[in-house]
Amino acid sequence: MTKLEDVFMLEMNEVLNDATKTLLWRTGHSRVPVYEGDYHNIKGMLFVKDLILVNSADQLQLRNILQHYPRQMLHVFEDDKLPGVLKNFQSGKGHLAIVQRVHTEGAGDPFYEPIGIVTLEDVIERLIQEEIVDEMDLYVHIEKQDRALENERLMVPINAFANCEATVLSEDQIAAIASFLALSCASFYPSLVPPEDLVKLLAEASYRELKVDVPERCTSPFKTRDSINSDGSGATSSSRLRAADESVETLYAIGEAADCFTLVLAGRVQVTSGIDGFKAECGPWTYLGGRVLSQEHFVPDFNAVPIKTCRVL
Repeated sequence: MTKLEDVFMLEMNEVLNDATKTLLWRTGHSRVPVYEGDYHNIKGMLFVKDLILVNSADQLQLRNILQHYPRQMLHVFEDDKLPGVLKNFQSGKGHLAIVQRVHTEGAGDPFYEPIGIVTLEDVIERLIQEEIVDEMDLYVHIEKQDRALENERLMVPINAFANCEATVLSEDQIAAIASFLALSCASFYPSLVPPEDLVKLLAEASYRELKVDVPERCTSPFKTRDSINSDGSGATSSSRLRAADESVETLYAIGEAADCFTLVLAGRVQVTSGIDGFKAECGPWTYLGGRVLSQEHFVPDFNAVPIKTCRVL
């Protein structure tokens, strides 16, 4: 059982905005008790999967979501035996139960007092006398609070930088980027670049915002038809490469040497490549120019230009 004071809960009047969704995502819980006023006054159970179709822009309160997605709450008593609790879970009523006891102290009638929660995983762990650590677990053991070491990657929301107005990356952001690159880009694998060196490198890297004033429905600012040579090679010189909007900064251009690796953290970048001018859009957590890390002279065979205001490293 997890004591009530250690349970992650939300208040009914909280608004489901991006900040709340991010908080839910970071906890890794699939079910969250919702209380009103006092945390002993549990009013409902929020299923995180019910939020998939809820738009944060609607600024709905959790009470509205509970009304729209009513979920049955399972209750058990603190002296219930494990087989009985397991049978309740097997009935399909839920995988999380509120543990309660009868409060008889003081004046007034007795009432049920919630004292904690118990999950199906907790019951199974007790029965098999083994700990179960899944991919979202933060701690191995509830009482001992031993941290699980198998899943130490620092996770961040995919839109973490979308509304970030800071001009300098925080230590947490740098750590998250380092974790992503160390697992996703071969050139930054820990066997090649020690984690502490990667963090120092990112701290000194250029973090900037590239504003795009062209309409979002506009296609690439490149006039790509003019960027293809008559011989079909796809190579172009800077004189033949023209931008429809001169204010849009080009990240990479066909045939023009480049010496930087780029990680897109927010916004959209359009990449044009091949003799047919094939176009593809890149979003957050996409990196470009990876070959610059392994080649002495890197000459892109593609164009890359922002089509929506973005932040890059």
